[in-house]
Amino acid sequence: MAHLPLSPRILSQPCEVRWAGFKSNTFALQQAGWGIAVEQDFVDARIRLLINNADWNLSAFSDFSSHDFYMGRHDETSMRPSFTIRHCSPRIQVTRVMDDFTKFKQIDAMPQFTNAVVESIEDLGIFAVPMTRTDEIIVEPADVYTLLEQIKKMQSPEQAEIRERNRRRDREGASQVSQRQKFHAQIISLEDYRNAA
Repeated sequence: MAHLPLSPRILSQPCEVRWAGFKSNTFALQQAGWGIAVEQDFVDARIRLLINNADWNLSAFSDFSSHDFYMGRHDETSMRPSFTIRHCSPRIQVTRVMDDFTKFKQIDAMPQFTNAVVESIEDLGIFAVPMTRTDEIIVEPADVYTLLEQIKKMQSPEQAEIRERNRRRDREGASQVSQRQKFHAQIISLEDYRNAA
C-alpha cells in the first residue's frame, strides 16, 4: 500500500456508548475503571466494542457498527462510531456465543495526538494503543522543583552518555529508526483550587 497523506489527527476521541437506557462514552468508561477493547474490521468497514470491569466481574460487548475508516480520517467529528451494548455477562462464553473474541485489541481511550504516516490499512484505526501505566508520586506543589533538581543531579553522568550515544547514532545515519518513549513514573502535585481562589 502506498503512503497516504494524513493530516494530524486525534486518536481515541470519545465515542458514545449506550447501555440499558444509560449513555456514556469510551473515555468516561475508562476513567471509571472499565477496560476497553475494540475489533476494527478494516476490510468490511465495521467496528465493535468490548468492555470489562474486574471489580464487578462483568463483561459486555456491542454488535458491529458500520464505520468507513478511510473517510473517517477526513472528518473525525461526524464519522465517530457509536456503540450500543447488546450482550452482558459475568463471563463471556466464546463457545456458547459462537463468536471470535481473539480479534479484539485493547485500546487506550485517552485522546492522543498523532501525525503518523499511513503505511497499511490498519494505520487508519481510530483508537490509540495502550500506553504503559506509570507509577505516580504525589507530592506538594512546592516540592516538585526540588525533586526534579535532585533527580537531574543524580542522573547527570548518564545523561551525558545518552546524549553522546544519540549523536553517534545520528552521525551513522540510524536516526530514521523508529523510537517510542517509555514513561516509567510521573510526579503529580495536587493544588486545592478553593484555597487558590
